[in-house]
Amino acid sequence: MADLSLVADSVRDNPSCFERAMQRYLYAFNRLHTEADDSDEMSGLLTDALCQAEDAVMFEPASNIAELRAKADIIWCDVDSLPKDRHVLAFFDDLIRLTGNAVSPVFDAGRWLARFERCGGGWVVQDGKAWLMWPENDRIEDCLAELKMRGGKPAVIELIHASHAAKGAA
Repeated sequence: MADLSLVADSVRDNPSCFERAMQRYLYAFNRLHTEADDSDEMSGLLTDALCQAEDAVMFEPASNIAELRAKADIIWCDVDSLPKDRHVLAFFDDLIRLTGNAVSPVFDAGRWLARFERCGGGWVVQDGKAWLMWPENDRIEDCLAELKMRGGKPAVIELIHASHAAKGAA
């Protein structure tokens, strides 16, 4: 029979990439809040180190809900500040993956596609593949962020194919 205590020791001795990123974040966070030298230069260096450590945690995929919770705790640690867009998108990437790539229950592909088109976006089906096209503007960026955060792209592509087929049948 296998000795599972050896496996547990191995896991403790070899932390995952996420665990190493969290250790780095916690170290930087503690240094920022306990450093005796409060000069602008030291504060700037410690803040930069914390921002780099935050990025390392956010861009390391969470492998379970506990790690996702840690990301949420970091992202929304200060209720008076807005989190970085790229951190929120990384959080939702993990959330979507950890929920089996399911589309969010609040996402409506028809509503999204209508809004996307009102904002100047469009779509084509070429050689059986659906393509989204858009100009660069803030309204489109908001649409694309929603599509990503809600895991809605498969539902939108399915809707486009259905619409394209209906136009072809008409």
